[in-house]
Amino acid sequence: MRRQSIIALAIVTGLSIPAVGQDDQPAPRPPNITVSAEATRDVVPRIAMIQLSIVAEKPTSRAATDEMARLSAPVIAEIRSQGIDALDLKTDFDLSLVWDDTRGVFLQSKETLRGFRARNTLTIRLHDIARAGALAQILIDKGANHFEGISYMVGDDKRQSDELISEATKEATRRAGIYAEAAGVRLGRVLQIDTAPVAPGATEPPVLRKSTLRESIPTVVPFNPGSLQIRSRVNMTWEILDR
Repeated sequence: MRRQSIIALAIVTGLSIPAVGQDDQPAPRPPNITVSAEATRDVVPRIAMIQLSIVAEKPTSRAATDEMARLSAPVIAEIRSQGIDALDLKTDFDLSLVWDDTRGVFLQSKETLRGFRARNTLTIRLHDIARAGALAQILIDKGANHFEGISYMVGDDKRQSDELISEATKEATRRAGIYAEAAGVRLGRVLQIDTAPVAPGATEPPVLRKSTLRESIPTVVPFNPGSLQIRSRVNMTWEILDR
């Protein structure tokens, strides 16, 4: 599935007259028109990002960290056995205090230190997105007790990016010609071209996004990548000439 669209916007500016005594200032631009065009395309993602955490809570920081490390070992070993490259695995460690909020006399709030929480967050970049659900389930079975979700990326696709820039440039040129003809002028030389790739936005397929308890994860995690929208924007400025 691939859908695409193009939008455009035009701005016309006139000649600026320099003030007397400002001969040392740069020469102003001639009358010009700026047209912005954006091309979009819906594409199937190529990369899945799986994020899970191993969390342990204990009375002391050392006990929490040791327990977290013990639980993390089989999960990380499984990731390696699945052939995941070291560059595709990121780990983040966090240690925090855990407080109990209790109500004392006259319902006054009182915080009591309960212990420490150690969290090891694993982010896995998976190039075979069809494996995402199965791999997430395997890692949950191995001891990952917080499931943060799966997101999707397009990856580095220069060919499609170049095609979108080309489409946006052609649309901006076409629109500029229409505006110039309607205004009774003609286009001169191109004064400036700026391109701005736009970050892709994901669609929202109906999938399970997050859970914090192993027991609530189904046997088969039903993930579907849906589609992502990639965009490229072009701003072009032409000199305006008399007919």
